[in-house]
Amino acid sequence: MTHETIILFIVFSAFLFTIAGLIKNRPQYLVLLGIRGLFSFLFFRIINKICFAAGLPSIIAANPLSIAAGSVLGFPGILLLYLSKLYLL
Repeated sequence: MTHETIILFIVFSAFLFTIAGLIKNRPQYLVLLGIRGLFSFLFFRIINKICFAAGLPSIIAANPLSIAAGSVLGFPGILLLYLSKLYLL
């Protein structure tokens, strides 16, 4: 395994343990994650439809990873996805 893979595994494990701890201590947080995920999915779909109507390519697809980022990080996470995609173009 390379160093990058090990670091990615450690960060991902820490993220999962943090989310699991939050859900164990506050089960209502799971409902909040679901609601945020739904709103982030709708936001991605609306932005993609606006881009399609304007003849522009869709910037961010509504896939499970982007929806997870939107549900965990909220609107700042969605904004971060769009800004990072526009910066890397």
